[in-house]
Amino acid sequence: LLVVTISAAIPLLHFLTHAQLLLHVSLISYNDDTTNNITRTYNDRHNCTILHVAQSAAPRTATTVQFNLVSLCLFFHVREYCPQLLNSTSIIFAQPIYGGWSNFYQNKNVPQALKSHQSFPTKGIERTNTTMIFTTTRTKAEAGPKRLSLEKEGFNVGLVQDLQTLSEIGVKGMLYEYAAIFGVYHRRKSMTKFIELWDILRQCCGLQMSSSWRNQLLPSDQRNPAMKSHPICGNTDIGTVERNFTGTHLYKLLDQFEHARMLITPSGVDGRLDGTYCSRYNAEVTRLGLGKLNDRSPKMEDGWHHLVSDVETLFELILNSTNSNSTNSTRNTRLA
Repeated sequence: LLVVTISAAIPLLHFLTHAQLLLHVSLISYNDDTTNNITRTYNDRHNCTILHVAQSAAPRTATTVQFNLVSLCLFFHVREYCPQLLNSTSIIFAQPIYGGWSNFYQNKNVPQALKSHQSFPTKGIERTNTTMIFTTTRTKAEAGPKRLSLEKEGFNVGLVQDLQTLSEIGVKGMLYEYAAIFGVYHRRKSMTKFIELWDILRQCCGLQMSSSWRNQLLPSDQRNPAMKSHPICGNTDIGTVERNFTGTHLYKLLDQFEHARMLITPSGVDGRLDGTYCSRYNAEVTRLGLGKLNDRSPKMEDGWHHLVSDVETLFELILNSTNSNSTNSTRNTRLA
């Protein structure tokens, strides 16, 4: 579940155990942008119309970058325009083994961001303004036709992100694009430092780090000599970057949400950051020769982020807690 303070006057607590769910909210302070005289790019008549976002694209086309930016902006969009729904917001990577697109629930009480590497289904995604889809391509030339194709199918397309544009304007530039789409451009400063530090971690740490940096970390006899060195990772104190990242206001806010925590790891499937996670994993790449995407170290197995496998139970749980008039209740639930 996602847990955050909406009002200091309404204390609630959300607690998951293997037998029960206890609802309660813990208080947290968060410093938003303080500028008051910004003209919003999102017209008031569109308030809270984007409730569900779906992303699908081929692996290794910066899909994690797009999904994290989109999910972060959805989080701020809900927080800005319909804060009463924030506690029920769900952010998940739906793998085929766990049902894939069947986990995309478009319910007005449950804002949701879902990532999949499966193609968008012909049925099951609403063609309405409340549901927006996103995808990626490798080149600018592919982006335009891809958007037109999806629009012809009736989808409400937010953005087709291409690798060429991403390399030109960077993650910060892409963040501003998504912030404008979700009507939270005036909150961009709150997100910038967080996303810039995350971008370094994404490339230089974890299960889905840059292939060139992974190659550099491998024992010399396992390296691909034809692969170029990574431009920044070799000169980066990854431990310092990790500690600075976990010290940001936005990290601390998102950490209160059980199912937003994939946004505060390098890839969404890494273990919990603790100030030494990245340096420990990188050392394991060298020690064990972990040369493939998503290669894990048995030594660190207890720390991996485990994706929710019983999403339907989670969804029902969110609906029950959203519709409940009780601020404190105990419910039976089965955890993955």
